[in-house]
Amino acid sequence: MNIEEIKYLNVAPDGKIGKSNNTIRVNGGFVMSHSEGGCGVRGCHCSDGFWVAVLKPRTPGGVVEGLKVRFQDKKEMAMWFVI
Repeated sequence: MNIEEIKYLNVAPDGKIGKSNNTIRVNGGFVMSHSEGGCGVRGCHCSDGFWVAVLKPRTPGGVVEGLKVRFQDKKEMAMWFVI
């Protein structure tokens, strides 16, 4: 398991990050990925692997911060969460 702080800058009110097509949740919350296939869009790797993230709401200055916990595999994640 690896725990890291995450911080996204220049996040628009709709969640778009900078000039990219990437988006993030802006109201805060808990998000999880528990699949080897990621989000399912061909060629996208936005949510590969097994992880959970707790995000704070976007600040008026366009910053979204939080914590992300990455697991080695489904077995390790299952020790902490029912998946």
